[in-house]
Amino acid sequence: MMMVYHNARLVDENRRSISTFYATPPMPPVARPLTLQPWSFSYGYMQTFRADLKPAGALWSRMRDHYNPGKEMGHDLFYFLVASGVGSIAYIDEELTEYRLHGGNTVGSGKRTQPTFLDRWRYRLEDRADTYRYLARMTVQDSNLFADLALTPSWPEALRTRARTAARAWGALESLYATRAEVCSASLPRRIAAFVRLVRAGGYSERSFWTFGPRAMQKDAVLGVLLAPLVRRFGHESSRTDRACHRGQACPAPGEAVAA
Repeated sequence: MMMVYHNARLVDENRRSISTFYATPPMPPVARPLTLQPWSFSYGYMQTFRADLKPAGALWSRMRDHYNPGKEMGHDLFYFLVASGVGSIAYIDEELTEYRLHGGNTVGSGKRTQPTFLDRWRYRLEDRADTYRYLARMTVQDSNLFADLALTPSWPEALRTRARTAARAWGALESLYATRAEVCSASLPRRIAAFVRLVRAGGYSERSFWTFGPRAMQKDAVLGVLLAPLVRRFGHESSRTDRACHRGQACPAPGEAVAA
């Protein structure tokens, strides 16, 4: 086990209860390497991780944040990223700490609730082309990180092998996101061609290693291929993440199945 994190209770400045931090569990109790959604993370005050990850900290300063362009990646996201690539992560669905919110908070989390019907439709109607292009660049960054971690002299060969596997896995995501950006923003002939390429590449198939899933294929066919100009003009500003991409059912890559 490379990392463990837990739930928490949000409270106000007088320690009055606001809500649980995670309204629903963000992951299964245990996730093996490269099985979580690629943009998953947890907050630092919830995390406990093995000292094996400490050498990776030498590469932290070069990492850009997945969600905030131009910003340095948060330390909690960084260590979660590394842990999810080279080891297993466990989640404890118990409120083991309190997270205090002050009236003047400029950073932090607000009240957590399950998304409403309107929230889900607002997300579907976002103009997401620029987000997909940004995430494509982040996959290259993350692939390079794991490639360099595979050279860490203090790591045992098992960890270096998993880092090489993670480098290949993250590298494979770049073309999927770049192509999906085309589906949502290019001219009609290029949107059609990009959609066909993504289908042929297994980008929507649950049998692939990474997939956006069948629902994303339906969404891209309508809101991308057919209606992209309208979504680009009238769609909501995109959130800087992607909830669709997840691990498919493809056989584990070499080195992935080693327990941590």
